[in-house]
Amino acid sequence: MQTKAFNLDKCIFREKETGQVALIIETGSVEMTQTINNNGMEEQKTISILNKDDMFGEMVLIDHGLRMATARAKSGVVTHKVIYQRQFNDLLKDMNPFAKKNLLWRLTVCVLKNLNFIN
Repeated sequence: MQTKAFNLDKCIFREKETGQVALIIETGSVEMTQTINNNGMEEQKTISILNKDDMFGEMVLIDHGLRMATARAKSGVVTHKVIYQRQFNDLLKDMNPFAKKNLLWRLTVCVLKNLNFIN
């Protein structure tokens, strides 16, 4: 797995961009924000702060859609492990059905956590 580093306040990806990777935080923290409309004015609202071992950007591996939020390095130098779409697809293709079901359940929990549906 490749590792990438981002300095404080650097944008990792932006809301509504296409994406091909999910990321797992190794060091530092990441602020996730979404654009909201407040009386005709667009504002950035923090929806979560993610830390070591948290995964984000995982929805593009599942639905190939656009990024639902902006990710920005929140503290010091943030490093991430990168999971590419190709790696994810290869993993699923070669996985037995029970393990695949378990992995997809864990991804579902991760997605719901990142969307603040569960703690």
